[in-house]
Amino acid sequence: MDFSLTNQTVQNFDGDCVVLFSFLDKVNDDQFVQSLIDLNHFNAKVGKTLSLNFVDGFKVSRVIVLGLGEVTLSAKNYEKALISLIDTLEGEKVKSALIEEVNVDGYDQSWIYRTTARVMQNATYQIEKVGIDNEQENAIESIAIQSSSDNAHELVQGQAIANGMALTRHLGDLPSNICTPTYLANTAQSLAKEFGLDCEVLEESDMSKLGMNSLLSVSKGSIEPPKLISLSYVGNGDAKPIVLVGKGVTFDSGGISLKPGAGMDEMKYDMCGAASVLGTMRAVAEMKFKVNLTIVVPTVENMPAHNASKPGDVVTSMSGQTIEILNTDAEGRLILCDALTYVEKFNPEVVIDVATLTGAVIVALGKHNSGLMSNDQA
Repeated sequence: MDFSLTNQTVQNFDGDCVVLFSFLDKVNDDQFVQSLIDLNHFNAKVGKTLSLNFVDGFKVSRVIVLGLGEVTLSAKNYEKALISLIDTLEGEKVKSALIEEVNVDGYDQSWIYRTTARVMQNATYQIEKVGIDNEQENAIESIAIQSSSDNAHELVQGQAIANGMALTRHLGDLPSNICTPTYLANTAQSLAKEFGLDCEVLEESDMSKLGMNSLLSVSKGSIEPPKLISLSYVGNGDAKPIVLVGKGVTFDSGGISLKPGAGMDEMKYDMCGAASVLGTMRAVAEMKFKVNLTIVVPTVENMPAHNASKPGDVVTSMSGQTIEILNTDAEGRLILCDALTYVEKFNPEVVIDVATLTGAVIVALGKHNSGLMSNDQA
């Protein structure tokens, strides 16, 4: 989908349709359009849409009225309305549309442009169907946003963020027999090729030489070889990098300390930390941010087998500390500790590790906030 800014009026736009906004407590500036809204008893609640055909005074054959609720428009309601708009545009097979200007309470136009591109692009995401044709139906080709500005930089940023989110979602959606440690390594190498990044993939033998026995203890029971992936973007000269470490357990059975069978299929999501940092790297590289960023992904499968780690085993980590494994389902900390020791080689400004399935945090904080443990109280 292409996004652009235009100073065209909604009346003169010659694409497929224009999108006008309607509020519960404000009359539309176009009296004729308002009369049609009234005639159709349209309720301008957030996300409600009304499709009007061949409206006098408009070049387009279709005008879509989008409800935004109260005239004091919040960011949350604006995003909710945009998601609904995508559903309507796709349902009516619209290829090109012009969206009229709007104000969002507390935000400038730059935020509106960036958010419009991000939310609308993200709303078109579809889960990849495995083994069949994935051609997207009713794909929207272009969205123009009415504006007196011609600086489309914020649109590019919004799309880049959406593309990073799409990569993260795609990796999380894939089944674990496809999204293996090798698949994640190949994904990183593809990003490196596309955006000119530095990529290094450590194999099992490389990690063994470095003494990463904690990480390797998790992958012992799986036929899938473990990987340690690093991907670096340089956008700020010799500055110390920000390092993101993403947990990449592509399937977590619990190992010998086997998880309950119910819901075990969802343990493919234990690599979403890795997916998140890969998506972040894609967005940062596409936006050409002035920052040095390195991501590190320790990625393994945690499976039971005759040669898997057992409760009570003792291993020596890369840092030289010994670890007694009382529960093999503690695989996250076992792979992350070696990865966090490894990142010292990058002399980072700050290190953030992203784990997943942190159920205890959800119990404590719910699904609206995320927990953060840090050595910096600020």
